[in-house]
Amino acid sequence: RCRRGGERLPKRPRRKEENGHLLEIRPDGTGVFCIKCGKQTQEMKARRVKITSRPCPRRDAPENEWLDKPGFWRNEARIEDAHADLQKYNTGGHDLVWNGCIGKVPFRRDEGIIRCSKCRQRWYWPQRVNNLPRTTCSGTPEAARSEAMKSTEGVAMWMARNRDSHELAYEEKNLRFFCRRCGIHGQRAFGKRFEDTVAQECEGVLDPAFVAPRTVVG
Repeated sequence: RCRRGGERLPKRPRRKEENGHLLEIRPDGTGVFCIKCGKQTQEMKARRVKITSRPCPRRDAPENEWLDKPGFWRNEARIEDAHADLQKYNTGGHDLVWNGCIGKVPFRRDEGIIRCSKCRQRWYWPQRVNNLPRTTCSGTPEAARSEAMKSTEGVAMWMARNRDSHELAYEEKNLRFFCRRCGIHGQRAFGKRFEDTVAQECEGVLDPAFVAPRTVVG
């Protein structure tokens, strides 16, 4: 396509609409993705299974919210929708802060974590549906501080008695303990559940995907 005088215009991307999805070739030239919701596949033949078998959840998205790269959860529009959706589970009046990730495996880079800026309670992304609605914000962080203090003491006491086993540390920000050597983890570093968890033999092998927190106690 050229204007008068020979000036070349950028090519318009080829798009195809299927079941509310608006499909476009991926930036790397392989497969397609929906520029409305971000779902993608590297195989053109797999688009019906991977993308268009269900109606596009953002079929009515305005053009100014269309995407220029694939990724169902890697776009601002989808994240904004998720932020709004979180509030329907927030029946306890929390002031929620979400890290924008939805990973389900603890201590990985994409781990989804939600916190309350007031009471400092913490939920993993999968807990937002069942656990979050069961809690009420106290408005103060006193309970979380008390739990963190007790857990910090629990880690210190356990380590003093078990130098040749787990190398425990406590992440106060997310109210949980973990082993630097094997990655076992839990919420409270006291009580029977804690004792049962750390009674497991430390294998000394850490998952390569494990990301240890930068700020810890212990």
